[in-house]
Amino acid sequence: MSRENERLAIELNKGLAKLGDALINFLFSSAKTKATNTPTGGRVPNKVLSKALKYANICLDMFSYGELKDKADLVEAIIAYAWLNRILTLQELEEILVAYLRRLQFNSLELEKELLAKGFASMLKTIIERLSVLHGQT
Repeated sequence: MSRENERLAIELNKGLAKLGDALINFLFSSAKTKATNTPTGGRVPNKVLSKALKYANICLDMFSYGELKDKADLVEAIIAYAWLNRILTLQELEEILVAYLRRLQFNSLELEKELLAKGFASMLKTIIERLSVLHGQT
């Protein structure tokens, strides 16, 4: 059997994307609250998640995601999968975003979106690295 045929196929689906949507919005709200010391809530736009996937520049070969056509859904499903399978804890996910959002020096929605995209890209890279180590892939 060739190395390609041994590839891990993690199934991502709409259910994971829905859970990921809620998880991502919670993480954003919690991280922004901690970064700014002001309680807040919010939603992460799909464009930010699509940009995060682009910034992460990761290989998605280990995932099966046929029913997920939208890049934002794919990001949401990956993050939900990682959390459910204890690849990253909520605290670790939150800390990644807090580190980026602390760079927000003034109230700029565009800068906030850019920092969020970079934070979620960092999250995705960490998830892929940990999954690769767990499953013996490089």
